[in-house]
Amino acid sequence: MPASPLFRDPRSALPDRARDLLARLTPEERLALLHQHQPPVDRLGIAAFHTGNEALHGLAWLGAATVFPQPVGMGATWDADLLRRIGDAVSTEVRARHAQDAGVSLNVWAPVVNPLRHPAWGRGEEGYSEEPWLVASLATSYCQGLKGDDARVWKTVPTLKHFLGYGNETDRAATSSNLDPRSLHEYELPCYLGPVRAGAAGAVMPSYNRVNGVPAHIAGDLIARLREAAPGSLAVVSDAGAPSFLVTVQRAFPDHAAGHAAMVRAGVDSFTDHDQDASVTLERLREALGAGLMTWDDVDVAALRLIELRIRTGELDSPELAGADPYRTIGPEAIDLPEHRLLAREAAARCVVLLRNDGLLPLSTPRGGSLPRPPRDAVTRDAVTRETATRGTATEDAATEGDATAGDAGGPGTPARIAVVGPHADQVLTDWYSGTPPYTVTLADAVRERWAEVQVDVVTGADRVALRALDPDVLVSVEADGTVTACATEATFDTWFDVTDWSEGLLTLRSVASGRLLTGADWIVTADADRVGGWVVQESFRRLDVSGAWALQHVGSGRWLRVQRGMGALVADATRPEDATRFAWETLYTGADDVARAANGADAVLVAVGNDPHLLGRETEDRPSLPLPEPMRRLWRAARDTNPASVLVVISSYPYVLDGSYDDARAVVWTCHAGQELGHGLVDVLSGDSEPYGRLAQTWPATSEQAGDLFDYDVRAQGQTYRWLEGEPAFWFGHGLGYANVAYTGFRVSPAQGSPSGAAAGGGPAPEPRAARDGDGPRVEEHTATVTVRNDSDRPAEELVQVYSRGLSGAPVETPRRLLLGHARARLLPGETRGVVVPLHVDRLAVWDETAGRLRVQAGDYTLAAGPSAGTPSLLTSLTVHEEATAPS
Repeated sequence: MPASPLFRDPRSALPDRARDLLARLTPEERLALLHQHQPPVDRLGIAAFHTGNEALHGLAWLGAATVFPQPVGMGATWDADLLRRIGDAVSTEVRARHAQDAGVSLNVWAPVVNPLRHPAWGRGEEGYSEEPWLVASLATSYCQGLKGDDARVWKTVPTLKHFLGYGNETDRAATSSNLDPRSLHEYELPCYLGPVRAGAAGAVMPSYNRVNGVPAHIAGDLIARLREAAPGSLAVVSDAGAPSFLVTVQRAFPDHAAGHAAMVRAGVDSFTDHDQDASVTLERLREALGAGLMTWDDVDVAALRLIELRIRTGELDSPELAGADPYRTIGPEAIDLPEHRLLAREAAARCVVLLRNDGLLPLSTPRGGSLPRPPRDAVTRDAVTRETATRGTATEDAATEGDATAGDAGGPGTPARIAVVGPHADQVLTDWYSGTPPYTVTLADAVRERWAEVQVDVVTGADRVALRALDPDVLVSVEADGTVTACATEATFDTWFDVTDWSEGLLTLRSVASGRLLTGADWIVTADADRVGGWVVQESFRRLDVSGAWALQHVGSGRWLRVQRGMGALVADATRPEDATRFAWETLYTGADDVARAANGADAVLVAVGNDPHLLGRETEDRPSLPLPEPMRRLWRAARDTNPASVLVVISSYPYVLDGSYDDARAVVWTCHAGQELGHGLVDVLSGDSEPYGRLAQTWPATSEQAGDLFDYDVRAQGQTYRWLEGEPAFWFGHGLGYANVAYTGFRVSPAQGSPSGAAAGGGPAPEPRAARDGDGPRVEEHTATVTVRNDSDRPAEELVQVYSRGLSGAPVETPRRLLLGHARARLLPGETRGVVVPLHVDRLAVWDETAGRLRVQAGDYTLAAGPSAGTPSLLTSLTVHEEATAPS
């Protein structure tokens, strides 16, 4: 890039540099910046650029990169520092790919900050929590990791999505998320305002839906509200195809020129439409300019913000000033670094939540000798898990940081035989926004590694079948290369398929001969797919009973399978089930029988069930039901009825409703699809090498009805989330057990040191009110809670101490039944008692006063509860707010 006066000293103020560049561009060059794919400006030495790389839980869609746990799992860690470190690793890998290919954008489209209001939302895997304040905290930290810590250059520019009120996939661009003022100001906006106010995000993406009838992409007042909160420039980029949806789906405008003009006037800067073809968008914008629907000044405002975004990455620094960019030295080799692998394993372990345990975990049995721990270099430890004591027993010496592998396994013994069963026993699944993992460690892999001298039996729980065509009478067979024909006359190894039923009639068929899935990606069916995947899934099938035989439908195309005459190829081209080949479904054995055989006599059984992230709940598809699917229930019952030492291991993108079939489960563990280190993370916890760390960031309902209406966004009227829930869920927000017993013995609240006051703990006198700040009016003071906890066990404890408001009785504006005010981690040695200091965010008590048109903290005596979850108030005290206080809206 030639030196040019365009590239001013990077120490110049960002707006000055941006205005300088804008002045050097022609009107058409400025207009061209408004499409996602910006062309180069060769005369100024400016390279082509596009907004948006996916970096939700790792760099996606650009080759191998570290895959971290799904955001719903990261949320369960409640660990802001962990998310910052993950964000930093992800941005390093984005920079590494950018060094290899300058066309890789440094603007990343992450994180998703929509609160998880309803568990049926298909994209729940992409969010962090149902609690907006926790969402804001975790998103801010992830953004800070993505952004980096340099004062001038951003490592990458994070984009918050999807703004606003987005929580259903069914008809997502047509439906309106109707938000009353309380739902808007108390529930939705805080998720975005947190990272925006912190200056951690450089862009935001509006959502497909309408908000109170207005398409989110033209909700100018809401977009302006975010920009008012930002300390610097905030670019707004459209979601893919949304500009055209204003006319084609939402029918908000008579033509695209009018719709595009409305978007620009509302504050949208970049149009993501028609893939790389910018010509359609630019012609519509020119038409709008010609019709007077927008002005060139409007174009300049949008272009200026996009220039500022690019300047932030250091892209527009002159070569002689490139040394001022601390990230330019990151090269292509900075992908899949050893430290990223360790971080992925740490994250995979920390997102595991122990939901129920009567002593079955950590894994041990009365018989079988104890085995030594793995060698030091085979065990990953972090600053917390390095202190974990030996499995089953603990001593203070073994809990010290420098003695991670001291001694042997100890305890009552290691299982002599472990059965690992279920569809997730020996596979790691990725979702739509995952990258390509450089390797994977399955649950079975990790069990074999951790207990190398123990027999490990692995059973998937799939039904093994042969498909016999009835006319002609032949069997479907698969060659080693995945070629599928219906020509075999005898049932052999080549004719066997392992069929997994994911519920709702959705099946996947894996060839035993090729080891791969049947796919209809081309109309000729093959058995060569490594996994279920793609925007339109090609590896799922349904079967229909037609006159006592089965017709098979390829779901992706909607076509029915037929055996070609002559060559016998299996093709998906029949338009009606009547034209499909009829098959007899010859079962060699059922998956449930296979699970029972493996479970019989095993010292421990890990039943790994859950969802496939590409099926029955994902982008474009809400979940059809909330209960753990019936096929999974059958596998669980087969194991549990055979062997009471069965652990239910749920690996899923969302909560399930667990019915009475699971009441006798002695241990229940949940984790998300946790990326490449899934198996290690699970086994680190199941073995007791790591203390259970995860806590639910989303309530698990007891029934489907308790979850409420997916399309009703009034969380208060619906009784949705832990804040407003009546009755008992299956597992509360914040719930998660450890292997140690922790008692809560003391709870007091006091003003933070040096904090002037508008409130007092325990009804005490109120000091002088705090002065107004930034025009917000009086503000409540900061408080801290000291919660005394005691570890009554002989092993270290990992406790997440949580403090909630339990409401204000008789308040003029109804307060939530429960509201998280603060939380803190405590690592307790055996027998240790400690006072854990929890900063309290009293501003969170603010409710929307419709009469006054503002958020305010109401005066009165609030009941506070401290405990291990939102529904377990171990200790109570009070907090008195003496003055009405305004909170930032």
